[in-house]
Amino acid sequence: ALPEATAAPAPDVTSPPAAPAAASPTPATDSADAVRVQLAAFRSESQAQVASQRLQEAFHDELSGRTFHVERADLGAKGVFFRLQAGPLASRDEAAALCSRLKQRGQPCIVVAP
Repeated sequence: ALPEATAAPAPDVTSPPAAPAAASPTPATDSADAVRVQLAAFRSESQAQVASQRLQEAFHDELSGRTFHVERADLGAKGVFFRLQAGPLASRDEAAALCSRLKQRGQPCIVVAP
């Protein structure tokens, strides 16, 4: 299992147990104004990349067809975090429904929108 990940500035979230997968996060190629769901935040980009693979495998049905995005967030005195997000989603409602399904399966999730 992964150690607890600290979301920033979102609530604390954790990652599920490890499972190998071939997917990897992509750079910010999808629209910056897209609605996404944030699954976790990590202190290093490599941790976020590993978690994206594990989450894609663990939640294949929910995350199939979604692009993973790692967003760097510099929170000053709190440090730099790498937010693991999936999307884009068509609306806040669609993102909220996805988060609800993920939470029912034990995966913390928040909606992030422009």
